[in-house]
Amino acid sequence: MRSALVTLLVLLPSCGAERLAVDFPDALARARARDTLAVVHFRLPGRPLSDAMDEALAPAALSALAPELVHVRVDASREPALFVRLCGGSARGGGLATCVVDPGGDVLACTRGYADAAALRALCDGAAELRAALARSGPAGTPLHALALAERFAALGRRDIAAARLAALFASADPPLRARAAARLARLGIEAGDVAGARDWLAHAGADDPHACLTRAMVQLAAREPHLARAELEALAARPDAERPAVLLHLGHAWHESGHDARALAAYAEVRARHAAAPEALLAARAAEHVLRGDHGHDHAPPTDRPIPP
Repeated sequence: MRSALVTLLVLLPSCGAERLAVDFPDALARARARDTLAVVHFRLPGRPLSDAMDEALAPAALSALAPELVHVRVDASREPALFVRLCGGSARGGGLATCVVDPGGDVLACTRGYADAAALRALCDGAAELRAALARSGPAGTPLHALALAERFAALGRRDIAAARLAALFASADPPLRARAAARLARLGIEAGDVAGARDWLAHAGADDPHACLTRAMVQLAAREPHLARAELEALAARPDAERPAVLLHLGHAWHESGHDARALAAYAEVRARHAAAPEALLAARAAEHVLRGDHGHDHAPPTDRPIPP
């Protein structure tokens, strides 16, 4: 009987064949031996879109497109646990995905659905840049590297993995790193709608940490305290180390929730004008549309907390 780990791979008879792994463990072993990244191409054989992707990214094309990396094709229907581990969701809704992992098996980049050659190259380049940034944060296994990797999992939407790694870091790191881990755990909490949990973690975070300051404002907004959030965000906006697109986005929310829609629209417009490539730009556009419609169906705090400068 074949091993439970079944992969489908088209082998090249000539140049580039050595870069195609037999299965995921083999891909990791080759990546470790060469100190490079592995690209996992999840597919669903027999599905038109999957077959079209196989044709567009044939082994020869993969070897030419990213010759420095190890490639492996995996049947998502036969490896559902691996798909969930790397992609963070069931393959039932569509098992087509591409993940780039480091030699230790940690996901650095992932995209679901069809990926053409340009998308694959961009994904690999982004993963390589991230790996270099992680290396600058400290050697693998150090607390700073662990923190950077946890933040990457959070950015990929893998909050479960990020939270587990941050909690472990909080339990074992020195006080400054404990505070940074707590600030990031608070952010995960508020993003999941857990206001009370976020407040608990903020109690352990550094009061001046810009990540914690923004999270505190997000908690205040969720608790219907827009005036407090606005004061926090206005102070944060003047700091060079702040997450400026997110600060401006939430400042717009705070202005809107405190009844100053003109100020809210100005903040959203600044996000879109100065940070067009940031994810917050799309959120700002949607928020501006919400404000302009005027049919929110909810009340806002009265705009009487303090005068608004001209």
